[in-house]
Amino acid sequence: GLIDESTETTFLINNRRHLEAVELRTGRTRWIRNQDLKPIAVVAKNLIALGSSSRPNELVVQFPALATGKSTTEAKHIVLDSWVDVNGAQGKDFEYDVSVVGQKVRLTWHARSWYAGGAPAPPQVQKRYEREAAGEVLIDPHSSVAESRPLPVSASDRTEVQTELANKRSSPYWRASRLRSESILLDDQLVTFERTNSAGQVGVLLRCWSVDESRPAPPVRLTQGQVSALRLTYDGRHVMVEHPVAKSSPATLVWTIFALPKGERVGKLSVETGSEPLVVSGDMLFYTVTSPSPSAGKPTELKRQFKAVGLVDNKLVWERRLESRRVASTRRLPP
Repeated sequence: GLIDESTETTFLINNRRHLEAVELRTGRTRWIRNQDLKPIAVVAKNLIALGSSSRPNELVVQFPALATGKSTTEAKHIVLDSWVDVNGAQGKDFEYDVSVVGQKVRLTWHARSWYAGGAPAPPQVQKRYEREAAGEVLIDPHSSVAESRPLPVSASDRTEVQTELANKRSSPYWRASRLRSESILLDDQLVTFERTNSAGQVGVLLRCWSVDESRPAPPVRLTQGQVSALRLTYDGRHVMVEHPVAKSSPATLVWTIFALPKGERVGKLSVETGSEPLVVSGDMLFYTVTSPSPSAGKPTELKRQFKAVGLVDNKLVWERRLESRRVASTRRLPP
C-alpha cells in the first residue's frame, strides 16, 4: 500500500485485488478501482500506479486521479531488457525504489537472473544464465514519454553525501521487507544504529551526522535490554525497536517507537508476529500483518491485513484485509 499524508488517504490492494482509496483517520472507502494496480507514488495531484502487462519485461505506468481513481492520462509502457521479469519469476529477481523529484517520479530498478534448474549444472552452463542490470525511469504525468536510461549496477544515490559518511554502516535493520545495513539519509542528516552488548550495557544507540560535518552529534540511547529486531517505516522517519516478550505474556511482540533523526520516543504497543511498519502519521501508526496459511502439496498462502492503531490509547481504529500472496516452497534462491 501507499500512504499520502497530504490528502490523508491510503491506497491499498484489497483482498479482491482491486485498488482501494481509504481515509486514513476513519477507514472509510473513498473509491475502488476494479483493476489490479500497485500504487507507488503521489505527484502533481495524480496517483502513480504500476499495472499488469502480458510482457514480462514491461512496466505499465497508470495515473489514477486522487479524488476519483479514474485515469487522467494515457498509460506509459516502459520495455526493459528482454531477459528481465518484473514479476520475479523462477531464477529471476526484480527490485525497485521510488522517489519524487519535483513534479516527476524517479523509479530505479535492479534485475538479476541465475541458473535455477533442478540438477546441478557445469559452471559454463550456470554462467550463461547469470545476468545483472540496473536503470532508472523518470515519469512525468504531464508528458507522453517516460525517460528511461541504464545505470551502472553499483550506482549510488548518495553523490551529495561526503564519501566518508556515505560509507558508514549500521547495525542491521528491516525496511520494506528487506534486511539492510547502510546508513539512512534523512534530509541533511545521516543516521545509523549500533547494537551494544558490552560492560553490561545491552541495547541500541542512535548515531547522527550532518552531511556538512564529519563530526557526529552525541549518541542517543534508544533503549536498554534485549532487542530482537529494528524495523524502519517505509519513509525512514521512525524506527520500531522490537523486544522479545516473556512466554507468560499474551502479547506476541512489543514495539517501542522512536522518531528519526533525533530519537524522540512517540509510543509503545504490542503487535502480532509478522507485523511490518508502514508509516507514523500524527498520533497513528499504520502497519501490515502477514501470517502464513500452509496447505499440504500447495504453495503457502500468506494472508495479509492493513491496520491503523492510535498511539495514545493503543487501540485499533480500523483494519482491512489485503491481497493474499502465494509462495512456492520450491523456488531456488539466488547464489
